[in-house]
Amino acid sequence: QTNKQTCLTKLGCQVTTAVFFTLFLASSPAFSASPLYDGVPIAPVQYGWQPDYITDKQLQKLDQQIQAANADQALQHNFAYLKAQCQIELAHWTYREVRTTGITEHLAQSAVHNLQAAQAKQGVALISAPSPGYPRRPFTQWQKLQQLAQQRGTVCAPQALACADAALLGAEYEYREGYGNYQKHGIHFLKQADDYLAQAEQQIASCQTQNNRHPLSADALFRFGRYQTQDLLPQGRVQLQQLAQSLSKSAIEQITVVGHTDRIGSDQANQRLSQRRADTVVKLLRQLLQQQGINTEVIRFVSEGRGESQPQVHCNGNQVTEALKACLQPNRRVEINVISRREG
Repeated sequence: QTNKQTCLTKLGCQVTTAVFFTLFLASSPAFSASPLYDGVPIAPVQYGWQPDYITDKQLQKLDQQIQAANADQALQHNFAYLKAQCQIELAHWTYREVRTTGITEHLAQSAVHNLQAAQAKQGVALISAPSPGYPRRPFTQWQKLQQLAQQRGTVCAPQALACADAALLGAEYEYREGYGNYQKHGIHFLKQADDYLAQAEQQIASCQTQNNRHPLSADALFRFGRYQTQDLLPQGRVQLQQLAQSLSKSAIEQITVVGHTDRIGSDQANQRLSQRRADTVVKLLRQLLQQQGINTEVIRFVSEGRGESQPQVHCNGNQVTEALKACLQPNRRVEINVISRREG
């Protein structure tokens, strides 16, 4: 692919559209690589001296497969795919330094993991786990990456964030060796990480997002006083299905579901009911979005219960009658707030 953009050899990878990814700060889940990935054997890694090492031809073929997976440009802004690109390039680097510690094989497996995650529309960690044998070093750049992960607008900086993560893995690898050219290479990788973090910070700061509010009547969603999935009314399911369909083309960063109740009942009971309803809606909405082919692993979901604290209407009387219930109906609601990238 002639227009291939690599993360570790040049800066300025441009992002023209949003990518959705969740900003996990924990380690990636353990990955058992397939024995064969389109002709490239990726055996379980034995860290340290091992009988079989990945060859340069196998690395090249895996690199070609990563590029071929994006032939239709469908994955060009997918965070997991971008991470696979960065990691296979780092694997080329460690291979050229003739490392026999298993680091090259580990990076190849990680690239396969991320490519498979991209193709399956699954989320991956923003911050990679330390490479086995290369413990996490207290680089200030890791802290900066974590800080950026907490900010709104990360949907606009996927490639810079992926490249920064890979560059820091490279720095940890080089500094672990600790002498001669390795030290120089470590400084080189840290400089690259600084450049990518600065790029990400600028893209996040200039990212235009929008907050769309979707209020739904709790009476249409749930049976009166209930909150579980089996308590959802047919019309409530239809409303959530329609909402999921309308969001299928959006670059979603966060969905916040807020439950509200009327003043009938105790404060504690209403607070608990509103929170449970919000939790149920989050669970169902996640499932419905997945059915639309949306990678929900890259969306932050938040549920809040505010009980009776924010009424929309005020009604006279304290005796619970059908008339009072009807009057208070607007207060029984669920609000769904969607933060997404502003288009245009």
